[in-house]
Amino acid sequence: MSVAGYDVVDDSLEARRHLGYMPETSPLYPEMRVSEYLSFRAEIKGVTRHRRDAVERAMKLADVADVASRIIG
Repeated sequence: MSVAGYDVVDDSLEARRHLGYMPETSPLYPEMRVSEYLSFRAEIKGVTRHRRDAVERAMKLADVADVASRIIG
């Protein structure tokens, strides 16, 4: 079995990098701003190049760009 062309046994880390997971209740950090949280999550997922652009694009797609500086809590 493979994910995005990577064998899930022989190259499981790379296969997992191409998966997404959306838990029913997402752990949020109420003291973080929306853009900070998305940048934090991007770092965890290994987004290193153009992270700021990726976060801005994600906020636009999710229609949350207008609250980017709002504290989550």
